[in-house]
Amino acid sequence: MVTTKGTFALKSADPKVQHSIFTNNILKALDNKSTDIANNGWVSVVELSQKLQEPENSAQHQFPIIKNVEQDRNIHKLK
Repeated sequence: MVTTKGTFALKSADPKVQHSIFTNNILKALDNKSTDIANNGWVSVVELSQKLQEPENSAQHQFPIIKNVEQDRNIHKLK
């Protein structure tokens, strides 16, 4: 589960974006082949977190914080 920390989520000014900026960045990163650092056709928890911490993908300093991950897990198969 991925959630935003705090009491509000930042909304995009673009009417085509139906989610918060943070959620939209997650969805874009999941379909971006450059997120797959291991080049194995999957996006993992750690790879997604690293992608979202890049300046162009952080939404006003909103990025995931990973806690209690014993080992990295693949979460999304790229198309």
